[in-house]
Amino acid sequence: MQLSEQKIKKLKEMNSDEARLILRFHEYLKEKPVLCESAQIKKMKNIAESGSKKDLNIVFDKNYVASDERFYQIPQTSFMNNTKMKSDETYYYSGKKMKERLNNLVISEELKEKVANVSCVNVILNLEDVSSFPIWNTKMRRKMLAVIEKVNTIDATSMKNSSLRRILENTSREVMKEEKSYELDYVLKVLRYLYDCKKEFTVVYVSAEGILEDEAIMLVNELEKYIKALQLGEKRYSYIYDTVCHDLDHMFSKFGFCDFQKNQCISQRHKNLFKNNYPLPKKNGCCFNVYRTCSHHQKDGSCDTKCLACKLYTCPFLGKLSVGMMTSEILLIRGLFNAKQKRDAIYRFFMTEEKVLKVIKKHQNLEKSRHFSNIM
Repeated sequence: MQLSEQKIKKLKEMNSDEARLILRFHEYLKEKPVLCESAQIKKMKNIAESGSKKDLNIVFDKNYVASDERFYQIPQTSFMNNTKMKSDETYYYSGKKMKERLNNLVISEELKEKVANVSCVNVILNLEDVSSFPIWNTKMRRKMLAVIEKVNTIDATSMKNSSLRRILENTSREVMKEEKSYELDYVLKVLRYLYDCKKEFTVVYVSAEGILEDEAIMLVNELEKYIKALQLGEKRYSYIYDTVCHDLDHMFSKFGFCDFQKNQCISQRHKNLFKNNYPLPKKNGCCFNVYRTCSHHQKDGSCDTKCLACKLYTCPFLGKLSVGMMTSEILLIRGLFNAKQKRDAIYRFFMTEEKVLKVIKKHQNLEKSRHFSNIM
């Protein structure tokens, strides 16, 4: 969903905090992901040729009928099909709901037996059937879509800051619907199982015409990161840490959600909006410094460490606008961190990368049998 050129021009002319923020939402939504070079993309009509009759081929395609014993079709796993999500609800439940859902994602004994008898496995993913819902339709994206949709209903000539502020304050996140046949968590679970069994595996992505939508490109890119992390073994945590920090830095620096003007961020300029009582009167370089002084915070506003929790944190103002990422929306963390490690990533503020990684590695064996437990 995009704004018309007339509305973009009007918002630029207004140049208010609200107008600039909505323009940043628009820029974020229209960004085109670039497909990574390591991915193998093939047309759907070649799905049978995508595998090898010498190896086991695990197929995530609801319509494919196995024609050879070396091809194993995964049964459909998504029981969220055609279920609308409530405006305040996401695809990633916690607690009992999450445990119940994940307990249904079980690798069958038949598949285990087939995997045990081969040394190499091809995993064939029909991108039209595999869900990317948890990492694509994030809270932030759904909020932005709803805001842009509301702005599109306003006549450009009568657009005012007060009306834009009401839209930002009162618009609920877009209600989405999950329509894919295979849950992302199950794909991750199969790939992790193959790695744990010490099987050499290759992932082949299949699409109808070999042309991918933005959502599919993003899914492929994130899965390639996940596979690389798996293959790194014990070194994966450093890779995950650095990759997630880089992606978060890139997002905030590229789209400028903090919107610094005259040495103040947008949160500091709106102390009363959304009951925001951000106490710092001017730019000091640390969004979390309101809770305590950080030893890594320098006088010039810079920070001499790379703390994952600090990068995941967003101020109350932007948080109420759903700006930021949850750990359940980041595939590397969703798939490779257990519940304790996720809490480490979220709450270990003011710590160096080395100290955080030491704690994360310490907790890697907790709940080892459940790789996706208590997704936060």
